[in-house]
Amino acid sequence: MTKRALTGATGCILALGLLFLLAQGAAAREGFFLGAGLASQSMSGDIDGDLGFCSEPTCSTPPVVVPGELDPGGGLGFVIGYGFNENVAIEYLFLTTSHDATHNALPGETQSAVLASGLLGARLGAPVGDSGEFFGRIGTGGYVLEYEDATLTGGATFSDATFTGSGIGIGVGYEVFFDHAGLEIGYTVHDVTFEELDAGGVTGTIDDVDVTIGALHVLLVYHF
Repeated sequence: MTKRALTGATGCILALGLLFLLAQGAAAREGFFLGAGLASQSMSGDIDGDLGFCSEPTCSTPPVVVPGELDPGGGLGFVIGYGFNENVAIEYLFLTTSHDATHNALPGETQSAVLASGLLGARLGAPVGDSGEFFGRIGTGGYVLEYEDATLTGGATFSDATFTGSGIGIGVGYEVFFDHAGLEIGYTVHDVTFEELDAGGVTGTIDDVDVTIGALHVLLVYHF
């Protein structure tokens, strides 16, 4: 994520926050809602900075990709959804975060990566008076992990590589209401399997690469 994109997105979030402060009326989870804010993600599992992967059916020839282990990273989060009543909603939660990736064979060397997670599912809320609600969410997701080109000081070169996969996410959180506005904090655990690899222009399936993603987000949400 470039500084220009981050600055523009931050401006949009601040503008949305100003809209929330000017909003009037009673808050509710019914009807359409959307939000934006900040997010952080971390990942553990088969991508640990040691193992190599290649695209089928070209595993007998390069490229073989050794993806770096992700450090925790930060970025942006967005949500859009529809509440059927104050207890049940359907929503799409999208998070994108930037990371440093460490290769264990080259201590101290890092490569940049971006992790995007999109979760479509149900949100089940338990209102706390008129002031807010505790909620749980569960759904199915699509995930993209993209490594950028990098030439390391040790002379090694890592090409761009993109892993794509699917999984499920389960999360909990709390939202406090301010008229039509809401401030939401939530944590979601994603159980993900990466199944596709695109590297050096070669795209194909790979043996299942299983990871766990832990995602924290804080969003300003507007209820129409």
